[in-house]
Amino acid sequence: PFGNAIVEGGLTWSYVDLWSALTTWGGDQKNVPTVGDSVTITQGQYIVMDVTPPSLFLLIVYGGVLEFSPDVGDLALNASYIFVFGGSLRVGTEQAPFPNKAVITLEGDRNSLELPVYGAKCLAVSDAILDLHGLPSTTTWVRLASSASAGNSTLALDTPVDWIAGDQVFITSTSFDPLETEERVVAQVRDGGYTITLTKPLAFDHWGEGYVDPRTGEMLVPEYRAEVGRLTRNVVVQGDDISKRQQF
Repeated sequence: PFGNAIVEGGLTWSYVDLWSALTTWGGDQKNVPTVGDSVTITQGQYIVMDVTPPSLFLLIVYGGVLEFSPDVGDLALNASYIFVFGGSLRVGTEQAPFPNKAVITLEGDRNSLELPVYGAKCLAVSDAILDLHGLPSTTTWVRLASSASAGNSTLALDTPVDWIAGDQVFITSTSFDPLETEERVVAQVRDGGYTITLTKPLAFDHWGEGYVDPRTGEMLVPEYRAEVGRLTRNVVVQGDDISKRQQF
């Protein structure tokens, strides 16, 4: 059943089905989705995903609602194609961001079948709602306050950050070679967020002083300083393991 009701005190509630409940799939174990199956959530259905389902081929939210449960810890959704038509796919809301880790992984390769208009390995939304709201971070993009040399594992930042140990970050290249951009993992944050220590030393030099007029000492181009950004998010949409290798 599906429906919304407002009771005394302004509380709104809905009839929902849990992905883990056998009744959601007609009460028959043979209807429970398994690896490679396709699932359609039609109008009038409100399914709360309270478990990580097996890898699906096709997931269609056609007028219904699929919501990641915020109460069961980390969740993952793997599929070759995800279509949201006239319905809603919800991972947290603006008012209540998803508190755990949610990862949506699109699977496929260059030989995957391409569907008209949408192609392959896609998350498509048409006349529908896609709500993806992870935990906010006050600072996600800063610059170096001083240069960091190859072999160094400590970065001085121009702005304090609220990052934590284990966060993945990048340091942009300041040479003519874009491949000198590096990804690293934070080991420690100190000095009120102005200094971070990395788990692995840098492989390249990264300029952190900007361009200063050699005659006057005036800072002319502060943008010459390397940028440092936080890659870690608790809600992620990504490709599968072969995406980088095939660039697909």
